Amino acid sequence: MRVIHGLKSWKVRAGFLLGILGLLVVYGFSEASQRHLPPREMIAFTAFSQDGTKLISSSGDRDVTFWYGPLRSKRKHLAVHKSSVYSVAMSRDGKSAASSSADWTVKLWDVDSGQLRKTLEEHKKEATSVAFSPDGKTLASGGDDGAIMLWDVVTGELKRRLELDATYLQNVTFSPDGTALACSCGDGLCRILDVHTGRVKFKLVCGGIFRNPIAYSPDGMTLVTGGEGKSVKLWDTQTGTLKQTLMGHDQEVSRVAYSPDGSMIVSGSPQPEYQTSHGVEVGWNSTLRVWDAHTGKLKAWKLLPHWHISDLTFTPDSSTIIYDEDGLKKWRIR
Repeated sequence: MRVIHGLKSWKVRAGFLLGILGLLVVYGFSEASQRHLPPREMIAFTAFSQDGTKLISSSGDRDVTFWYGPLRSKRKHLAVHKSSVYSVAMSRDGKSAASSSADWTVKLWDVDSGQLRKTLEEHKKEATSVAFSPDGKTLASGGDDGAIMLWDVVTGELKRRLELDATYLQNVTFSPDGTALACSCGDGLCRILDVHTGRVKFKLVCGGIFRNPIAYSPDGMTLVTGGEGKSVKLWDTQTGTLKQTLMGHDQEVSRVAYSPDGSMIVSGSPQPEYQTSHGVEVGWNSTLRVWDAHTGKLKAWKLLPHWHISDLTFTPDSSTIIYDEDGLKKWRIR
């Protein structure tokens, strides 16, 4: 991975940003400001502490990086895994972090020191996803072996192994109250499990076999999913029923995130530049779309000049979207 872009922060009122060949052109705005922060590496996965002062990231290679301070200008870069990193997570209090890898391991970190606490090695295939419980005491990890491991964050001991009737587990996340786990799998289904019993409460048809991004609303009542259906779906977590479908993307939805205040959903998708007279799609960009979480109406959108969005998240104050577009960048939406 090469270092090619700095971190940029945009503030835009009543307008949208259009990216063409790496040049961002601002249309229809009354005020725009740009602030350059220290150069950053290409980022594939990110996770914030709740106060926004700490960040763990990975470039999708074997490394993880810790960023510190309000501007996250100080960092510790560690080469630790034997193969590609697939996921990173940080506890809400910013004390613990975790990374999962194609080397079948999960690593548990002390954030302030950047020191490795423990390497967790119970997965029988690639470890694809990690997530902390809201109280920070339990770490969940999912893998291609179709198992979700629940680890004690303090001791690193395995507390429980949850077996699923599917393989290629893509994403795992806790409900805000910590009583449920949602996961997406390669069979095109998203599952909601009871943490204490391991029972699958609901199976939701997400519609994708390669990537099904998922995210809980802050109140835990809604699960938002993406996938290959070119739509964003909102599910009732108490009944397992589909509440709403948000249409607008031209291709599969590869990333979704809920704002911490519960007012917005952001989704990301690749998009072809144009079609030939024979219907062949040529050239690829990406789009970010911001939706009103209550009405489902589109609030804003942004065209990016690269086809792949590796990660997508909100800052803790819900004012800014962090995304990877050939480098870590910020889109200020408030």
